Amino acid sequence: MGVREITSVVVNWGIVPGIILSALFFSIIIVRRTLQDERGNSARAGFWAGILLMIVFVISQWHTVKTPTFSLKFLPSLNLESAGIGLIIGFLFLWIVRFLLPTRMVGLISLILSAASTSGLYAYVFIESIRGTILFLALGIAFGALLHIVLFPNSIRVERPSDSQEKSDGWGERD
Repeated sequence: MGVREITSVVVNWGIVPGIILSALFFSIIIVRRTLQDERGNSARAGFWAGILLMIVFVISQWHTVKTPTFSLKFLPSLNLESAGIGLIIGFLFLWIVRFLLPTRMVGLISLILSAASTSGLYAYVFIESIRGTILFLALGIAFGALLHIVLFPNSIRVERPSDSQEKSDGWGERD
């Protein structure tokens, strides 16, 4: 296996699906770290609503599904438009997350993350015609989010509740 094939495998079937799955894991982390109050209910409901949206997406795109081809020699040509849109989405989304996490709107964040990541991964694997677009969109989103952290490093700091708050949330002590 040559350098081109190794690069293709690493980028197409390692890095890009990893970026997409990281959005799903971020959603799961948000749900797990949200206290068991109305924000927790919102976060859980948003996550499952996102999964339901993915199911609707799968059903709506069923006619476009083809057996996945895991080409080892394919890297799409540069798509600056998708990468630029992704950069803007990643940067702005992380900025919006900062303000919505402490509110009941946390469910909207978990909905967007779970729906976009699962639908994006499905489309990336099974709808070959948009694989290149999703590749550059995912790379752009990751770059935009990381650029946001570079410029605003405190934006990802999560305030953990004190022990007295955790014990008084109605659920008892946590593991």
